[in-house]
Amino acid sequence: MEVREEPYKEIGINYHETNEIYGNLVEKKSIPIFRRENSQPINFAETKWAEGHKKLLECKTLGEKLRLLSKMRKQMQPVVTRISKEIIDENHYKWSRLLEGANKIPEGTYRSLSQERELKYVPLDVGGVAGGHKFMAEGFLFKLAVDPKLAENCYLYGGDKPFLDRAAKAASQELHGANQFYFYFLHCGIPIQVPWQTIVDYRGFRIVAMPILPLADSELIYGSNDAGKTVKNSDAKFSEWMKAACAMNHLAEHKVRNVMLCTGGDVEGHKVVDEETKQSSLYLLDLARWAPPEHPEVTAHLPHPPSGRFYRLMRGEFLQKSLKRSDIPPLSSDTLTGWGAWQKSEHETNLRKATRLMCLEAVDSATFDIVTQINDVDLLTHVPMDMDTYTLNFPDVVDVATVCHRAGLPIRHIILVLFKLVEEEEELAKMQQHQSDIDT
Repeated sequence: MEVREEPYKEIGINYHETNEIYGNLVEKKSIPIFRRENSQPINFAETKWAEGHKKLLECKTLGEKLRLLSKMRKQMQPVVTRISKEIIDENHYKWSRLLEGANKIPEGTYRSLSQERELKYVPLDVGGVAGGHKFMAEGFLFKLAVDPKLAENCYLYGGDKPFLDRAAKAASQELHGANQFYFYFLHCGIPIQVPWQTIVDYRGFRIVAMPILPLADSELIYGSNDAGKTVKNSDAKFSEWMKAACAMNHLAEHKVRNVMLCTGGDVEGHKVVDEETKQSSLYLLDLARWAPPEHPEVTAHLPHPPSGRFYRLMRGEFLQKSLKRSDIPPLSSDTLTGWGAWQKSEHETNLRKATRLMCLEAVDSATFDIVTQINDVDLLTHVPMDMDTYTLNFPDVVDVATVCHRAGLPIRHIILVLFKLVEEEEELAKMQQHQSDIDT
């Protein structure tokens, strides 16, 4: 389920000033951009919403499962939306001012950064930087998407300057991955629980929210939760189910630190054993890198930002349909990353082929669907086009984003669809001119 309160847009940032201020903050040991002081450990006792996962496993039919999902969604959505807004409202002015390059908040509008302020929501001390800053409230875990600073003038997604929009895209990939595995497990009756998630976009920030799971005494059985220092695949049944789910998405089994995995190395599988009943519960978490990235060498029509491999991932529709029907071998989700050293050249070659196929077959499919929905071959009449700026005004009947996604094409490649439409329009004009010459 997904909640979008406002269209996401990046906060206006003066990058030159921002880099200077960030340097000053570090040199003067001032309060950092996003505070982590007074952080608290996660409380795994607040797992009331996670009980819905267990109830879901007890449902005997798919209809019962879907009805329970609908019921839980209606109960969770208003709570998650309210708390997400409160978290952002509580710190929005401070965060946005700092991102704009201000190291001091004007007096009379907000308390000075050097003063302590009573906060209702305190960041969690759970480690990790890629997932953003974590908060806990009313049985939910909230991940605020930020571009964390790794070193002086070095940010995870933006390179030498912060980019919140890229951090937000990376956060949305976790929801995409959760959907792919969740519904596969749901339909196949596999007892692996993927936490329900929702996205809230509000005031230029993005939060991913999910129920807190009972993982206090969990055992890591798949993937890594410490940046690759420890990698596991220790449960045979869990591994078998993961292979089946990844095969559906045409994902390759590959070696990470001498351990064979089918997903990105930092995807986590956990096992919890109830002390009283001795029954095991299985959980799959942190699916932000569930799919392989696009190869930047093939997407010359796009700018190539640093760390794009962490959020410019292929869509499930393309992996499950077009790619699976092709003769291209399965792809590794760790290609182009530090996790993908094993058979690196082979996996990168396969990724180039797959990206090229996406830019051809998925573009053709999306273009055909758009023309079909317009229901007329005369594009000049039904799709007004400015040939100087190459912009299209699609009729309201065409949902371009949905058409592209159904074809397995991320909307960032819409320019390729535009070029394809231009080619068809020019071809149509030539045919009409030729017919006119014949008639005359």
